[in-house]
Amino acid sequence: MTQWVKCSERLPESPEQGCTIVIVASYSVERKIYHISSAEFQRGRFYNNYHEQMPIDDPYWPITHWMPLPAAPELQQSTELKEVK
Repeated sequence: MTQWVKCSERLPESPEQGCTIVIVASYSVERKIYHISSAEFQRGRFYNNYHEQMPIDDPYWPITHWMPLPAAPELQQSTELKEVK
């Protein structure tokens, strides 16, 4: 199983072109809750689905952890794929 990685310890690898999709955890000190979402990691920075930067040091929702996406599921039989009409 994939484990959470602290941003203070290591950031995702960033390809020369394109981006890496990861899951991030942002923590609200005020609300004392985590928010989990997907993010793109590109050129050393996280971006949300609207391609807005998500700063690690955001004063309200700093990203504290990240993890890579799990592997896609494998199909057991070709009958699992059905044509959608």
